[in-house]
Amino acid sequence: MNGAPQEVDRKPPTLTLGSRTLGEGSPVLLVAELGTGHNGSPERALEMVDAAAASGADAVKLQLVIAEEILHPLTGHVELPGGRIPLFERFRALQREPGFYAAVKAHAEKRGLHFLCTPFGIRSARVVRDLECPALKIASPELNHLPLLREAASYGVPLILSTGVSTLADIERAAAIVGPAAALLHCITAYPAPEEEYNLRLIPNLSRIFSLPVGLSDHSLDPVLVPAAAVGLGACIVEKHFTISRLGGGLDDPIALPPRDFARMAEAVRRAEGLPR
Repeated sequence: MNGAPQEVDRKPPTLTLGSRTLGEGSPVLLVAELGTGHNGSPERALEMVDAAAASGADAVKLQLVIAEEILHPLTGHVELPGGRIPLFERFRALQREPGFYAAVKAHAEKRGLHFLCTPFGIRSARVVRDLECPALKIASPELNHLPLLREAASYGVPLILSTGVSTLADIERAAAIVGPAAALLHCITAYPAPEEEYNLRLIPNLSRIFSLPVGLSDHSLDPVLVPAAAVGLGACIVEKHFTISRLGGGLDDPIALPPRDFARMAEAVRRAEGLPR
């Protein structure tokens, strides 16, 4: 045996989400991030689910808002793409009872979609747990919320972690807490995010470093460029904000994809993944 480094034969990392396997050789999971774009309306939420299903989504995701978990009551006014708003009051107006999310989940599953949800603290995480989602999503700003990570890791479901405001050390610490039943999402936390700043070559690097499947959470405006290129580099999840209309008044509507653009993205992703159809 000589002193040359030995090649380690590693199987590509995968993640099981319900009946699906995510990873190399499997279809990309297309997530329509509905966020809070329903504006608190049950009818609008169900309309968004129907439109996402018709546009090629595999899953829809909501954000479970408890305003006090997200920001301080004295946050004040904030400039967002849709204009200047009193942010705490806007989030508080989006709070809904657990039954709201349960109804959306039931409708999504009736349409053949996975239902995912993002909590922002332990109270909202426990509501998501009780919904019995197939996975739980942690947003980029909460990757350093270690009590939330420990709480979510105790539920025994896969975790999907966005990394938009994280260092490698942050990701390493989070991965150590949540364990192997997880996936990472490469992300740029900007609204909108410039396509030229995505550095998508980080996707295979993150997968090799952490031995986890890696996907993309995309805030860029182009429906095709970043998602298709990410899939070509091994992304197993593509999450993109979804809206009925960019004039709908939702917090993220100005940077979200309307149905026709989401369908264009879905078609480009399916072509990029190169699997039999």
